[in-house]
Amino acid sequence: MAGDVNLTQGAKALSSDPLANTLPPGVRDTATAGLVIGKTGRVTDARSLDGPPALSRAALAAVRTMEFRPFLILGKPSEAKTAWEFNVQ
Repeated sequence: MAGDVNLTQGAKALSSDPLANTLPPGVRDTATAGLVIGKTGRVTDARSLDGPPALSRAALAAVRTMEFRPFLILGKPSEAKTAWEFNVQ
């Protein structure tokens, strides 16, 4: 898509990380989700990039409920792509 913005850092979640509510018991690992943050700050697309299946499913369910501060270009909200890592210890 023309005009895509890829964020490698700086995405700020406005809502808390809901991953703990979706994890199967005993999961300890890392999963990475690729996501698109829309102009309103809501996640409009999310995909698993890395991690074990159980944690990846939980990470995708969690990231779809998160809300972010919209990325601004020249003061206007813009769609942005980024990755969000979930590290469960």
